[in-house]
Amino acid sequence: MYTFHKLKQSKQSFFHFLKKEHVVIWGVLLSLVLAFMFAFLLPPKDFRVDTFIEVEKGMTMSSFAEKLKEEGYIKSVFLFQTIAIVIGGETGLVAGDYSMDAAESTFQLARRFVKGIYDLERVRVRLEEGESVYEYAEILDEKLPKFDKTQFLRVAGPKEGYIYPDTYIFFETADEQDVLLAIEENFQKKTAKLQEQVAKSNRTWEEIVIMASIIEKEANRNKQEQQMISGILWKRIDKGMHLQVDAPFKYYLDKGSFDLTIADLRTDHEYNTYTRKGLTPTPIGNPGIATLTAAANPIKSEYFFYLHGRDGVVRYAVTHDGHVANKNQYLR
Repeated sequence: MYTFHKLKQSKQSFFHFLKKEHVVIWGVLLSLVLAFMFAFLLPPKDFRVDTFIEVEKGMTMSSFAEKLKEEGYIKSVFLFQTIAIVIGGETGLVAGDYSMDAAESTFQLARRFVKGIYDLERVRVRLEEGESVYEYAEILDEKLPKFDKTQFLRVAGPKEGYIYPDTYIFFETADEQDVLLAIEENFQKKTAKLQEQVAKSNRTWEEIVIMASIIEKEANRNKQEQQMISGILWKRIDKGMHLQVDAPFKYYLDKGSFDLTIADLRTDHEYNTYTRKGLTPTPIGNPGIATLTAAANPIKSEYFFYLHGRDGVVRYAVTHDGHVANKNQYLR
């Protein structure tokens, strides 16, 4: 009995020892696994910062994970997919552009891509009234990293006059397509009622836009002055007179009123309103709603002429002699 009891105790001690050893071994193995996983969760040393990465619409989890691995954002495709599936469930990836401003762990990235956390800055862009599409392109190119000026001008160039001047808020990843969509929608929204009004008049919408682009350069930002000049210019057109305005020369030759020479005024081209009657063939800039409204609602008056003195104040005249007198008095 004694021997058997001793043997039994020895066996219990041995198995107890084995259990302790197992606990230690499993603890070590678990620690190694966790350390291994933690190491793979950390961002790679060559993590690319100050960039953007796009999740394309319909992109699979596996293909996007491979893309992240190839471009140096994660170390393990398997870990990224596993975490993303656990966090996102059936929702999957949220399409769009994501800003990569700082190194992030695989867990942080997975959470962002399934929750749609873009971390994008918003960029405020002001497009001023009267400026040309080329001037807008320069402003947008400077403000938006992904904006392609050449592609924008290829599409927007023929839309001169129909790009609504306003303050726009874009995501920093906005490209030329995003910009075009925003400004076209804004133009239609802001001018819809005025277009309905013009449709009932004897002017076309194209004529109104061209006239407004001229008034934008010819008048100060004063409602009555804009409407007065609108009335004078429409009257000159209706009576078959030359418009004789200087604004188109700035668009065509990049010369203002005080820089024009006699030769400039006599050289015939389609934007020279001294040699050709009627409106210019296209708008010479992008007018705002106030000027478009003035073009559609001119004030009738006895005047046929106007000029701005060197002091910036407008003077009107009924006759050419009166106009010459104003020139001699206010332009010298």
